[in-house]
Amino acid sequence: MEDLNLNEEKNEILGELDHLNSCIGLAKSFIESRKVKKLLTDIQNDLFVIQANFASPGDGSCLPKDITFGRIIAIQEQTYWIERKLGKLDHFILPDGTRGACFIHCARTVARQIERKCYGSIL
Repeated sequence: MEDLNLNEEKNEILGELDHLNSCIGLAKSFIESRKVKKLLTDIQNDLFVIQANFASPGDGSCLPKDITFGRIIAIQEQTYWIERKLGKLDHFILPDGTRGACFIHCARTVARQIERKCYGSIL
C-alpha cells in the first residue's frame, strides 16, 4: 500500500511540475526581454530534466546530475541581475504589474507549492 501512496504523490508532483512549466511558458508569451525569456526557457528545460529524474524508478528525492550546484548559482546570478534593475524595495510586493509579471507571480506560487509538497514527502 505504501508504494501506491508514493506513486500517487509522485504523480501529483509531476503534474504540478508540468503546471509550473506551463505557467512559465504563458508568462514568456507576455515578456519582451530576450534575456528574461532565455532565463525562463533555461528554467523550463531544467524542469523537464527534474521531471524525468523524478519520474524514474527510485525515490527521486535528489536533483539529477545534470542540475549541478553551479547551475543553481547561475540562475541566482541571473535573478540578481534582474533584481538590480528594479531598484530598492522598501515594501511588500503585491502580485500585479504587467501581464508577464502577473504570470510570473502565478508561476512562483506554483513553484512554492511544489517545494512544500516535496519537502513534506522527504520528512
